[in-house]
Amino acid sequence: MWIGIVAYTGSLGFTALVTLLYWLYYERIMMAEEAFLTGKFGTAYREWSQEVPPFVPRIGPFRSPSVPFSLRSVFRREYSGWLATVTGFAYVDCLRVFASGQFTGVDSFTACWSYWRLPLGLILAITLLLRTLKRYTRVLNEEGRS
Repeated sequence: MWIGIVAYTGSLGFTALVTLLYWLYYERIMMAEEAFLTGKFGTAYREWSQEVPPFVPRIGPFRSPSVPFSLRSVFRREYSGWLATVTGFAYVDCLRVFASGQFTGVDSFTACWSYWRLPLGLILAITLLLRTLKRYTRVLNEEGRS
């Protein structure tokens, strides 16, 4: 998700640098998570981790997951990521408009805002709705999912 936003800057060098830094950063997170999960689940986690590649997906026969896909679960868990993605693209796009020199000062903000106000407003409204539903209701909860 973040690499897509970085790639949107149009700079191959910047994209390569951020990809490398992200890889190094995320590798540390993965090691901490593995230690935590090993402590919590022991042998069951170690056996599972032997079957699942840590970074690059395995190319091979598809195995159906034990838990079916749930759009309700996606709505409950991913709304902040959607907001961050749309905001990130809007930010980069506005920087590109400003850097182009086509507009200056308030004109660059106005040019960018006129395009992004609808997507940002829509994703913000969806985010607030889903956050409210998650926090104050059980509409997005499902039996057997945390």
